[in-house]
Amino acid sequence: MANKKTLNVVLTGVMAALIFIATYINIRLPISFTDGGLIHLGGSVLVIATFLLMPVEAGLAGAIGMGLFDMLSPYAVWAPFTFVIRLIQGIVVSKLLLKKGISGVILAMVIYTIIGMGGYYLAEALIYGNWIAPMASMPGEFISDMVAIVIGVPIAKILIKNKICYKTEQY
Repeated sequence: MANKKTLNVVLTGVMAALIFIATYINIRLPISFTDGGLIHLGGSVLVIATFLLMPVEAGLAGAIGMGLFDMLSPYAVWAPFTFVIRLIQGIVVSKLLLKKGISGVILAMVIYTIIGMGGYYLAEALIYGNWIAPMASMPGEFISDMVAIVIGVPIAKILIKNKICYKTEQY
């Protein structure tokens, strides 16, 4: 029992570190005057984590990895929002992926996008005190989520197929 708990903590930490590092690989889109439009590979690693880790671990990996990135970057004001948004994304999407099949994956990725876009819309509206301006960031958020899915899903599937790592109730 202690070994499984230790493995869960280690895997969560490793994924959080990978998400943190991958978030530094980013491109700023010139489509918004606000902070929206940052595309990074951290989302791809979060998608991979939702396939490989149990829900709480996936959520914590995303929240810690991307939240820490925000705290150590010019985007520090976003850190509390990122922590909550990525925690929810990781938990909900990982939980949906416990159901097997292509329809489960499609539903999970649609929900991933809805949580990301909705969460960052709300965050931006609260940060700037304007409920209209965040609409300008939504194309960038959508592109970022699509990049995360297009890169993350195939890599996760390869890892699972080759039994590198896979999600089970008990590692």
